[in-house]
Amino acid sequence: MRYRESWIWMFSRFHGSYEDTTSIPPMRYTDEPPPPSTSVGYADSVVIFSVKVTQLNDGLEWPLDVYGIVAARDSVDRNRNLIFHRTRDNCQTLTPEDTSLLLTGPTRAIVMIDPVNYEVELKVKGDTPSEDKLLSLLLIEDKYYTVGERCQGVQGVHRYTYSSKLSTVEVTVGHLAQTVEATITVQVVEGSWPTHHHGRFVTRMASLSDLEMVLLDSLDGMVPVMSDGTIELSRRVVPVEADGKLKLLVDAWQGNDRADVVGQDQVTGACVILGFVRCESLLLGRLW
Repeated sequence: MRYRESWIWMFSRFHGSYEDTTSIPPMRYTDEPPPPSTSVGYADSVVIFSVKVTQLNDGLEWPLDVYGIVAARDSVDRNRNLIFHRTRDNCQTLTPEDTSLLLTGPTRAIVMIDPVNYEVELKVKGDTPSEDKLLSLLLIEDKYYTVGERCQGVQGVHRYTYSSKLSTVEVTVGHLAQTVEATITVQVVEGSWPTHHHGRFVTRMASLSDLEMVLLDSLDGMVPVMSDGTIELSRRVVPVEADGKLKLLVDAWQGNDRADVVGQDQVTGACVILGFVRCESLLLGRLW
């Protein structure tokens, strides 16, 4: 792959292996100030809303057991910032009713300084490893700047659709200007989350058409709650405009019918009450 060879030639000396993931954590300068030589401030950034397999080709049929990676690379450290990562032994089953990958990243916010590259490498699990099929192998360049000037109409929602021999993949991203990074934690502080209640936690930004970034969707399973009441979110890093607002919305329901919502609210400050439990959300922001 030409991109891989080019990356190794340009960056491996300083950033290690092509497969290495970013070593920069979220909340980088939350507890300690940056070094004097480090320049910090607001940065333009990216929100990854969804990655979907929208069409199957060449005789493939639903359902599909899918594994592989989706990752972003920015100029902060050039390494992979994983958005989706599953091994062959931990596939996600895609169906005609739900073709979206269950995203678990990014692990830190994605910064839009130079064009951001998205790598999509997905496989379909067969009966044996030799029968696995390459579902999608894509490199998407998300261009943000033209030479010498900023692109017009940068902020907003962008959908990138690419077709390969076996599938069509759609990646939906949002561009935000002048942001900080928020790291979200949700904790049950009164009562307890009933084991028979499912849950869905999302964030919305009005400047991006109120599209939802899913932090956790337990589907028909249990909401993972740690011993101290902290809910284990699948995703927790979200960029927020310096002068913007971030909404956290929580749905809870019983049984298999999501229409039967028994608790629903949004966080406008730091607290959400669902009737049977009170949760607090903590947003820890930092400058880049």
